[in-house]
Amino acid sequence: LGNLGQRLHDHLNDGGLTAEARDRVAAVVLVIDPGISIHDFRMVPGPTHTNLIFDAEIPYQCALSDQEVRRRIQAAVQALDSSWFAVVGVEKSYV
Repeated sequence: LGNLGQRLHDHLNDGGLTAEARDRVAAVVLVIDPGISIHDFRMVPGPTHTNLIFDAEIPYQCALSDQEVRRRIQAAVQALDSSWFAVVGVEKSYV
């Protein structure tokens, strides 16, 4: 089931909040570079903030460094919701 199974799991366990957050984050990531995709998305709520933990797959030809992509994603996530903190793993796509 892949992504569909993950979405169903998220919806049943948190009323769809994780799926909604993932969709919002994926949309802002596309603004940074339309070739970037995200996967393995999860939310870990805490008393002061919520960690959004996920991997970003960057196209090999992306002109931005891994650190710059990570920084831009973290800033974009904070702009969506000031209580969200992005913990981003960056991977290069060679395909």
